[in-house]
Amino acid sequence: MKREVEGDFKREGGIRAIREIIDRGISFDAVLAGNDEMAIGAIEELERRGKNVPHEIPVVGFDDIESARFVGLTTVRMPTRELGRVAVKLAFDMIDGKKPIGYQILPTEIIERASTMTGDDAKTIRLDAV
Repeated sequence: MKREVEGDFKREGGIRAIREIIDRGISFDAVLAGNDEMAIGAIEELERRGKNVPHEIPVVGFDDIESARFVGLTTVRMPTRELGRVAVKLAFDMIDGKKPIGYQILPTEIIERASTMTGDDAKTIRLDAV
């Protein structure tokens, strides 16, 4: 059973994705959203549906936007400055006619906040923007 739902990197996309997954009757124990905006929307809809975040369903976002702190969202922090530097260098290399060589992995950091708790055998729903 597919446990991925398309979102749009916006709060409303997280709301719609949770509605869809619950309305389809798919069981899940956690949500990993493609970004923090969708994770915040997911939390809103889960709570609207009477689910307790994090005790019933932990939620994790990705990118550590400023508002993530205020809602207690656990998230994955990226080195945005380094990401921008690498992207600009890649763009200039492509403009100069150079072919991109491989890929570069940048370090990330999990920022634990109130939206998660530990649990074994969790089934996670991913909210991706395609």
